[in-house]
Formats: sequence, C-alpha cells, structure tokens
Amino acid sequence: MRRITVTGKGKLQVKPELTEVKLIIKGLEDEYYQALAKSVDETNLVKMILINNGLPKESLKTQTFDVYKKTKQIKDQYGNYHDKFLGYEYDHVISFKFENDNELLGKLLFEISKLKVNPEVRVKYLIKDFEKAKNDLLAAAVKDSMNKAKIMAEASNVELGEIESLDYSWTSIRYETNDFRVMNKCSMDLCAVEATSFDIDIEPDDIDLADTVTVVWNIK
Repeated sequence: MRRITVTGKGKLQVKPELTEVKLIIKGLEDEYYQALAKSVDETNLVKMILINNGLPKESLKTQTFDVYKKTKQIKDQYGNYHDKFLGYEYDHVISFKFENDNELLGKLLFEISKLKVNPEVRVKYLIKDFEKAKNDLLAAAVKDSMNKAKIMAEASNVELGEIESLDYSWTSIRYETNDFRVMNKCSMDLCAVEATSFDIDIEPDDIDLADTVTVVWNIK
C-alpha cells in the first residue's frame, strides 16, 4: 500500500495573562538554628507585607526551603585543598501569581524594597490556560500537515486516503517568558520622597509557541 508522510508545524503567538513573582530570601549564619530562625522570620515578614497589600494568603507558595552547610575550598601551603566552613546558608523561595496588573506589581515591589529583608526578586509572565494553548497548537500542526499533504498529492496526481497514523512530537514547550530580575532596594532619591509605589509600565511580549505532528496517509 502506498503512503505519504507529512510533518506539519503549528505556530501560535499567545499573550500572557498572569504575572508570577518569585522572591528568593537568602542569608548566612554561624549556627544552624540561627539560619533556620532567620529564614522563618524573614519569610514571615515578607508574607505579612504581601497579605497586608491585598494578596490572599493561599496564593503564596513555597518552592524551596533549604538550610545547608556552606563551605569554600582553600589551598594550604603544600598545595592541598581543604574545605573551610563558612556557616549555614538558608535559601527560602516563595512565589505568587496574579492577573497582569502593573499598578499592583509596582505597589508590591515598592513595599518589599523598603524591608530590611533583601530578597532577590524575579518576575515572569505566564499563559493562564496552557491546556487550551496546547490544544490550539496541536490543531494548527495537524491542519498544516493536511494542507501540505493535499498540495503534495495534487502535484503527484494521486488522491489522499485515510490517515494511517499520527505521531505527536510531545515537545517540551515553554508557556512563560524568561525571568526579569528586579532591583529590590529603593534608591536614595525615591525613598527620600513620600512615594507609595513604583511606576511600572510593562507590556509583556507575546509568547511564541511551536510544535510538530507527523501524519501518514494512504494514497490512492
């Protein structure tokens, strides 16, 4: 039986609807219990500020919570390397998401920047309904494959029959933008005035999605 195999490519541009903020709280203490206590205290302080500014408590998610021994390799007078104990480092990462809102983002970042806690701040934008985007992408890939198959069949003076097989690539697709790192302390000029928020004007770029599907038709 004669066959024709065509790989179709689906492409979509989707506007992200969600903002995700990730706060990385890190520090170094001499004792394990000090590092643990400092991590908990600083994280609770950040969470309190976020909740007081309108974020639901249940929206705050812990991604990592680690306390580990920090060492550094040093070379002695004989050229041998040894681990030098530096202390216990804590690394606590919390994140939260909300519908795109530059005013809320500016307010939250401003409040965080005033704290003695100095978390690293990363912002990225996400597609809200990634299942729909994935299905639309697959449909576009199948349609592209069908269009190509029809053109090839017509050019070859044959007729397409039934589909024999359909192979989806299952490519890992990013449904989010890259992280933006945000300066997380007030400048002296900004903190000297009675500001209540950062004036943020961000319009996230569309997220480009692409995937492929391979379809095999019988031909007559």
